[in-house]
Amino acid sequence: MLVAWVCLSALPAAASADPEARLHVSLEPDRPGAETTIGFAVQVLPSAGQQLPPALTGVELRYPSSIGVAVSGLGLLTCSERTLELRGPGGCPAEAWMGVGSVLTAIPLGAASVYEQTTASIVRAPETGNRIAMYFDVEGDTPVLAQLVLPGVLTATKAPAYESLDIRVPLVEGIVGGSYVAVTDLHATLGPKSLTYYERTSHGFVPYRPRGILLPSRCPAAGFRFTVRLSFVSGQSASSHTRVGCR
Repeated sequence: MLVAWVCLSALPAAASADPEARLHVSLEPDRPGAETTIGFAVQVLPSAGQQLPPALTGVELRYPSSIGVAVSGLGLLTCSERTLELRGPGGCPAEAWMGVGSVLTAIPLGAASVYEQTTASIVRAPETGNRIAMYFDVEGDTPVLAQLVLPGVLTATKAPAYESLDIRVPLVEGIVGGSYVAVTDLHATLGPKSLTYYERTSHGFVPYRPRGILLPSRCPAAGFRFTVRLSFVSGQSASSHTRVGCR
């Protein structure tokens, strides 16, 4: 599970505090050795005295390398950015889908803010430097956002036993000459929940649920540690971590 996202209301004053991030993670199912779907939700809060957080430019979700994201049965095929732009996620093969999500965006209009709920589709992208890549296709109707494609890639981290999903977020102008769209909440699931693949047989195509993200046979006593780090156009950052166990 997993979802895309983000932007600027006004640059905060140099002395203002950083924005705040709050992370929640779920595993479904949460049994040792299970093939699971990872769900994550991130709430983005503005710094004190600000109406909205500044423009988001990047999301880094760090997770234990013992969780087998790279060796799951997800994303057997890939989808190009060109296909997403021309036909949307529905134009991608079913076997390219890796998850779904939603993003709540906002732009300030005077003393109020206008919010828009968007949907996110996560599909496998062609590899980037031998690293597993994916696209987060974010789509909304009104008042601003139509379609936005966010590239993401799985990378190793400097911390031992951890990997990360790094998502690059382009800026989106809310109104001409005005503020950028801001993300206040994002939700995504990465895994087989809500996905259907198709296998070709002598009798035609047979639907099946793809294999999920493999949990290790033993879980750490303190639970799996997940961390999210958000980067903003203002040069500020925000981070949050949580632990989730399995039983």
